[in-house]
Amino acid sequence: MNESGILSDVRLTPYLQAIVDDLSKRFGPTFKRLFNIDATDANTGTFTHFTDKSITWDELVEASVASSSIPGVFPTTLWKGKVYYDGGVIWTADLSSGVQRCRELVDSDSKITVDIMITHPHKKSRFEHLHNSIGNILRFHNIKALENSLGGVLKFMKAFPEVNFRHFAVPSSNIEPGPSRLDFNDRLTHKTEDVGK
Repeated sequence: MNESGILSDVRLTPYLQAIVDDLSKRFGPTFKRLFNIDATDANTGTFTHFTDKSITWDELVEASVASSSIPGVFPTTLWKGKVYYDGGVIWTADLSSGVQRCRELVDSDSKITVDIMITHPHKKSRFEHLHNSIGNILRFHNIKALENSLGGVLKFMKAFPEVNFRHFAVPSSNIEPGPSRLDFNDRLTHKTEDVGK
């Protein structure tokens, strides 16, 4: 009750730091690609981009932890005098920022190729004709799920008509409910690999 999240992420920072340290030894402590890491400023509600231009190599771990601080699940991240949590609270998948970053390298959207993979299948609403409160709640959740998956992707595709959308992968069955995806044991990873195949 006294923490900002149900689960502890105390081992996340050292785990990520070990990965970054290994990358530093193997390839040098510099960014090799353009990237976006998104987080939400909890005090202002501002959607914040951490990029290879706005953070240093030494700040990569903190930015990553800030972006993975799912509200209510993990503690918020206190960093540089601000409080951050997962950027997905504001924008599920910030696809447009990826296109904006590509525009730094090319002079036309026709030279940009995008592959998209979502992690849950789309389900049609089964509650369209129920005129009661439970039906409305279930329909709301169904519409929200659509918006967070296919609906948002379709809006993105319409907003960038000249971009080449090459691959769009949707799983044919449910992988796992949200929180259980955080447990990377064989039961989950093998099932995910099978769906992928």
